[in-house]
Amino acid sequence: MSFQALYVAEHTARTAVETRASMQRHISLHDQEAREKNIRNVAAEALRDRHPTARRDDNDLEVWF
Repeated sequence: MSFQALYVAEHTARTAVETRASMQRHISLHDQEAREKNIRNVAAEALRDRHPTARRDDNDLEVWF
């Protein structure tokens, strides 16, 4: 193989590795955001169950009456 062919092969491999790493970071971030959203929803539901007299206003803030 020539030097140029090796260079192109290495460059292609590096690009593929960088692309996979970028996609993995994106997927990981998306999964983390989904887990955090789920935790917030579970916590909000627990608060509603604990305080059934509380209601939510338009800004999703608790209003006591």
